[in-house]
Parts: sequence; structure tokens; C-alpha cells
Amino acid sequence: MKNIERQKSLDKEKWLLSESEKQDMSGKMGYCQFCNSCNDGVCVASQSEREKGVLCATAYNRADRKRRKQA
Repeated sequence: MKNIERQKSLDKEKWLLSESEKQDMSGKMGYCQFCNSCNDGVCVASQSEREKGVLCATAYNRADRKRRKQA
């Protein structure tokens, strides 16, 4: 999956989870700790910055690489 597609998928997943949890889940997803824009569970990037820079997809990929390395 290309990063732009992954970003859209992660944004949708995060939006649905935010709705069900009744709080913004930006900065609280499992891959957020691998993002340079996340500080202590708070995402400092705007939605447009996340989309433009595919920040969530990049963080997801970093988390995935680490997970595969440990397996």
C-alpha cells in the first residue's frame, strides 16, 4: 500500500475510533509514538499537515518495521 493510501485508511480508522471513544484520538494511536509530531500523546501537527506529509503512514511504517524486527 502506498503511503497516501495508508494515510487515508489510518485517518478513517482514527476518525471512527474518535467517534466511538468520544474524544480526539490524534496522538493516541499505537503508531503515534513513532511520529516526530507526537509529544506525550498529543499530536502537534494539524490534519492538513498530517495529510500533506503522510505523517501517520510514516509512523505506522516505522512501528511495523520495529514489530517485524522483533518477531
